[in-house]
Amino acid sequence: MITEDGRLKPIAYDFDARFDIAAVDGLSGERLRAYKDGPLAGFRELVGGAVASLAEQQELVDWFD
Repeated sequence: MITEDGRLKPIAYDFDARFDIAAVDGLSGERLRAYKDGPLAGFRELVGGAVASLAEQQELVDWFD
């Protein structure tokens, strides 16, 4: 997701800024490696925890909630 101010978000427009990947004008291989070595682990943990909590869910899930 790319916001109107050029920030790359992993999922949605209003997703927490601590998981931002980079700014479009600052995107580089080095910046992507830094994201993979840092914030990506927290993002994976967040998504993994959310998915795991749905294991017993029987109702419709609003993912953006």
